Amino acid sequence: MIELPGSGPEDVLPEPDGTVLCGLSDGRIVRLECDGTIRAIARTGGRPLGLERLPDRRLLICDAERGLLAIDTDLPDAPLQVLCDQVAGAPLRLCNNASAAADGTIWFTDSSARYGLADVVRDVVENTRTGRLLRLDPDGEVHVVMGGLGFANGVAVLPGPAGDRVLVAATAEAVIHAVWVSGPRKGACERFADKLPLMPDNLSVGTDGLIWVGCPSRAEASLVRVHRLPRPLRRFIGFLAGRLGAEAKPFIGAMAFDPSGRMVHRFEMDHREFRNVTGVRERDGTVWLGSLDRAALARFDFAPS
Repeated sequence: MIELPGSGPEDVLPEPDGTVLCGLSDGRIVRLECDGTIRAIARTGGRPLGLERLPDRRLLICDAERGLLAIDTDLPDAPLQVLCDQVAGAPLRLCNNASAAADGTIWFTDSSARYGLADVVRDVVENTRTGRLLRLDPDGEVHVVMGGLGFANGVAVLPGPAGDRVLVAATAEAVIHAVWVSGPRKGACERFADKLPLMPDNLSVGTDGLIWVGCPSRAEASLVRVHRLPRPLRRFIGFLAGRLGAEAKPFIGAMAFDPSGRMVHRFEMDHREFRNVTGVRERDGTVWLGSLDRAALARFDFAPS
């Protein structure tokens, strides 16, 4: 574990130079230097979640309160740019995670049209299915690519010989969906992986070519049963769950899939000090973990057999 000067590094972004970026709940983006020092490099004025590098090296930030942002972290005092904060005149409710294609197209999620970050539990329990996968074109036009998702979350662009796909995690469904965005199957939607044993959060493609998934908890059969109830009853149970504020279990989880959707690695452990894993990144054999509520990052060395 690496202690941080603040809590909630929801996503983690290891850089080629060995440094690591993450966002904190107070709006700061901080960099962990190779010598162990930590310094703030930007402030969003909101709640940063997903982080990604754009092809032009700007840092892409999904801010739960302010929308899709970008900043040039190589320039001192560079201005923060708002790339998208509304769709069809309605503000983004919970901008969560993003991935950028080589041509500058940005794919990102708005997790819920009903609830913000403080009411994640309500949305997942109620299963509002109001999450969306969105696309921001280089010309600035925004498109809704998929709707009706059960808490839309992590995103990853997955190039391939048969065409490119965009993966999107639906946390409440315990499913990872795929949309073909090029090739002969362009426009087709399918399930990349479903009936997952762990709840999927952020997605990333590692230097090992695998798709890594952060998992804050195990998939619970009781949640599936709640989702089968009539909507008014689900809303009532979700309201109670949100008011009671169920504490995350001391659990660390992550999965990795090959491009065919086959799970090749699954990590689970109970840990007294680290929990609520949301972001995961593999880089050169090290797996980095972020957390929605801990004041630390975690990592482990990974040597595939």
